[in-house]
Amino acid sequence: MREFLIFTQGTKQEQKQLNEFFQNISPSLKEKVSILIFSKDIQMNKGLLKVFLNKREQIQKDMQLTIELDDIISIMIQKFKPDFMQPESIIVNQFEDTHDMYLVSKGACLVTLIDEKKNEQIIKELRPGEYFGEIALIYGCKRTATVQSLKYSTLAKLKKSDYQDILIEFPDLKK
Repeated sequence: MREFLIFTQGTKQEQKQLNEFFQNISPSLKEKVSILIFSKDIQMNKGLLKVFLNKREQIQKDMQLTIELDDIISIMIQKFKPDFMQPESIIVNQFEDTHDMYLVSKGACLVTLIDEKKNEQIIKELRPGEYFGEIALIYGCKRTATVQSLKYSTLAKLKKSDYQDILIEFPDLKK
């Protein structure tokens, strides 16, 4: 089961199965499955990993406790919700007034923007472990780019209200 959750999701059928599975399990089991799916991807991000290591060091120093990195990461992952995208799906549009952040877990996403001359420019292709939407999430501004799924993609979605909760536990994320 663990291998299925981590290494699949690349086809329409696999995504459909995972989505149906998520719809039919309890909230506590959803949390555990999310940890399985997303923890490796979050650890791939060097900036987030540094925040987690600092938090673990702080807990160990302040409370004289030994704590595993996975336990620290699970605190954050609980706030992320899975979002399954099909190829060519628009996830966010430039100038849209939405404030969710996304972490790419499986698949790939294309970031584009429309410049002042109304030309579309390809900015970057995002791979697992990379994220987008942090500017709108943190500053509450409109989207600065359009992001489209290139493949069957599994994303971890973080809402602004959940981000505020995470900042209480991880104030280093403000930096």
